[in-house]
Amino acid sequence: MAASSTLSATLDRLAQIDGFHGAAIVSADGEPMATAKGDGWDVEQTSALVCNFFAAARKLSTELQWGSVLQLDLAASNGSVVYLRPHSAAGIEFMLLLVCKAEASKALVRLRMDQTIPEIATALSNA
Repeated sequence: MAASSTLSATLDRLAQIDGFHGAAIVSADGEPMATAKGDGWDVEQTSALVCNFFAAARKLSTELQWGSVLQLDLAASNGSVVYLRPHSAAGIEFMLLLVCKAEASKALVRLRMDQTIPEIATALSNA
């Protein structure tokens, strides 16, 4: 299976989470590498914005000497929750972005992200 179809299939499994709204594998420069999205979600704009959000968090963490940023979660008053987790594989930096509604189980989302990142890393390494 080609890397792009493997990545898409991996994200499609995340779509099975109750409350799923969208997911993307985003490059370090904010470009979506693969997506699985719900209605009304502009994945390109969201990917670019979260890349900037992550860069600001990384800068803050560096200045405060906190170490590496492991994950960012953003909850909004309308119930949307954004989960962002950075990783790298085969010299390729990427972020797994998952957007869910408030009813999504945070524990399940984090578990599925933990399970998904190695699959993404393998697909990118084998590309």
